[in-house]
Amino acid sequence: MIRSKAINIWLKVPRDNDENLLEQVFLEIHPAIAKNALESIIKVWNDCDKKRQELLLNGLIRLASQPANACLMIEDIVIFDRNQKVKNLPWIIFGTILPNLLDSIPDNIYISDHRLYNIVDTSINYLETPMLISIINSWFNWLEKQATIKLPTDYAFGITTILVKATINQPELRFNLIKKLLNLHGTGAAVRVIYDLVCEWDNLIKEEKVIIINKLNEERVDKYWLQAAALIQNDIPEELQQLLLPKEVTLDNESLITLDEKNNPLFLAAIQMYLGNPQPLWYLGVHHRGKKYWKPVVEKITQNSSHPLFNKAWNEIYSYNDDNYVVPFIKQLNHNDVERVFEILFEIKINTNDNFMPNTWDALFSRMDDPVVKSKWIERIALHSAYILRDFSELKEWVIDPKIQSEFFTYLKNDSNILEISYLLLKRLQKFKQDEASIDDSLILSKSNSLDTELCDSMVKLLIEMFRKNPPCHPSTCDILKDRIQEINADNLIMEEIMNYRLGLFEKMKSEKCNKTDIEKIKNWID
Repeated sequence: MIRSKAINIWLKVPRDNDENLLEQVFLEIHPAIAKNALESIIKVWNDCDKKRQELLLNGLIRLASQPANACLMIEDIVIFDRNQKVKNLPWIIFGTILPNLLDSIPDNIYISDHRLYNIVDTSINYLETPMLISIINSWFNWLEKQATIKLPTDYAFGITTILVKATINQPELRFNLIKKLLNLHGTGAAVRVIYDLVCEWDNLIKEEKVIIINKLNEERVDKYWLQAAALIQNDIPEELQQLLLPKEVTLDNESLITLDEKNNPLFLAAIQMYLGNPQPLWYLGVHHRGKKYWKPVVEKITQNSSHPLFNKAWNEIYSYNDDNYVVPFIKQLNHNDVERVFEILFEIKINTNDNFMPNTWDALFSRMDDPVVKSKWIERIALHSAYILRDFSELKEWVIDPKIQSEFFTYLKNDSNILEISYLLLKRLQKFKQDEASIDDSLILSKSNSLDTELCDSMVKLLIEMFRKNPPCHPSTCDILKDRIQEINADNLIMEEIMNYRLGLFEKMKSEKCNKTDIEKIKNWID
């Protein structure tokens, strides 16, 4: 728009005696004008005297106080440090208007919180602590509203780490904010704040540690999740070990596993938080911390099929995608648990695109002595192969044993027959055409061409009848058949029929996956 461009041009140059015009500019409630004004003032800032800077800064504050303007201005502010056109960035602008933007922006407007976190973290190097506290206060007010609408991300909760870092030399400025953070709505907020504060334990003052301990001691429905947040740490403070662990339990993994008996609710909460399962534990970003303590405990659970977290423990070790790591656990399995582990790993296999881990599966098959059960496994693998294999050439990457590979195809007769017959027919046609190319006699050649057409039509008819009567299970069979039948010279309608069936296979797979989806709901959690 013309007015926006005119304002942009005007503000780019330091001027005098234009207060009345600026008054009109800064009354604008138009996002494009506000955005251009911000860009122009950042560029011209270092060329202005203090009086002009004050005038422009007050104008930006007025623009930022309008919700419509704030929605667009904040997009530029959160990437403030990426401005390549200004050598000495005027961080005073950033520090002054960000609180206004956070205060003004409507609750339903998305803020790139990872950018917010990164830019505020960077600003610590440039802004005085009081200005940083002003930013953090507004960040908190925005976060407090968001927490009642939906669970914010771990970047949004990064305010806790930022607060401690920004006040490292003036901790007295943050005490009230820490109290407010600990009282944010919901279990997710409390978990993330406690986790981050415990990470900063050595940088906290005594009074702050006391209110954290008091929070951990509160009798509330979600108390074990809060306590688990203090234990899923790379370094667990001595005070919190004494507070949360029974006297007989230490951080040695042989001892830590006994927490399961001494305080089962806390043990279950801690393991699930370490695994990030169920959601929103992964989403909160506190999973897989304290690996030196909790990883050995999870490994022990894989050998105890009666444990309620047995399945999750196997999900965890398999997620490492490392044959050398997983195979020893397969070999240690109780014989009675082999079928159950197959079910766990098979479910993972059809729902994820991990690597094939052939040695793991070979070890699992080698643990099954019952040929009937083993055959059932192979049949299930074959019938679900479309979820796992892009095409059958990948089978060798997954299954090492040639006998299993051979049996695999006995459960996919339709696919095998279509692939085999189409291959043989195509080879026969290619041989016929080679022979035809060596004929010199025009009369014989004419008859040969007629036979060629009849042969192609017969081949196409045979293959499409096979396809319709006994359709394949795997989409890749459709791809191969389509390519071969096209070379034989089928018409477009037939090829379209094959590809429509292929599309139907994918739709069926998608539908079955959706119907199987059973999301575990986390217990004792305040949303």
